[in-house]
Amino acid sequence: MILSICVGADIANVCNEAALIAARDLNESIVMKHFEQAIERVVAGMEKKTNVLQPDEKKTVAYHEAGHAVSGWFLEHADPLLKVMYLKYALGRSNIIGNS
Repeated sequence: MILSICVGADIANVCNEAALIAARDLNESIVMKHFEQAIERVVAGMEKKTNVLQPDEKKTVAYHEAGHAVSGWFLEHADPLLKVMYLKYALGRSNIIGNS
């Protein structure tokens, strides 16, 4: 699980964010879906809605990120891929979320 690399404050942030997400959805309890969304938000940051990429730039970035995913798939000691996502985040990267 990705939380194995987090410190206590990061885990607290994930829990708080999961609670906020659940509350926004008007849920009475927090479920795993909320934690998964919270992990993505805490680890990657907030998604940027500005600086729209042109179609050719999107294609270039997609090939680049696919290269990371394919490389990780074939590396013997890499974590198995659970999810590959490309979103513009405040930290300026896309994420490959593994299983450890």
